[in-house]
Amino acid sequence: MKIEVVQSSPVLVNSREAARLLSLSTRTINSLQSRGVLRPVKIGRSTRFRIEDILRIAQEGTAK
Repeated sequence: MKIEVVQSSPVLVNSREAARLLSLSTRTINSLQSRGVLRPVKIGRSTRFRIEDILRIAQEGTAK
């Protein structure tokens, strides 16, 4: 059996990457997280965000 790895977009991004993708500041990303608009994924001490949530915010404009 051969397993093929396909390079694709990341599933999770950190707050700096999320801010860059949404053209926002990391402070605004933290605000969205505290308001419950953007749910974090904790991996150990690291906080990441689902790319699908980032895309949803970009499409809906719910970052207000």
